[in-house]
Amino acid sequence: AFMPTMRVHSESNATPRWPWNFGEDRASAMRSALELRYRLAPYHYSLAHAMYTDRKLWMRPLVMEFPEDRVASVLTTQWMDGSIMVAP
Repeated sequence: AFMPTMRVHSESNATPRWPWNFGEDRASAMRSALELRYRLAPYHYSLAHAMYTDRKLWMRPLVMEFPEDRVASVLTTQWMDGSIMVAP
């Protein structure tokens, strides 16, 4: 939901990775993530425009937002998406 691109890679002879092939619970989780992604689309377009016009980074590591926080300098699974902290 928070990444600017979204795609699934697989081999041509692999089993399709459609969410409904993995049960309703996984299909529901994917549906929720996709709904969030599309609700955030206008926000992300605004961030992309700001990145182009003002040279403001859209996605930033936490250390850029919290330079004095020693923990933020080593976190690689959390980041800033504009003003939203993403922590999957």
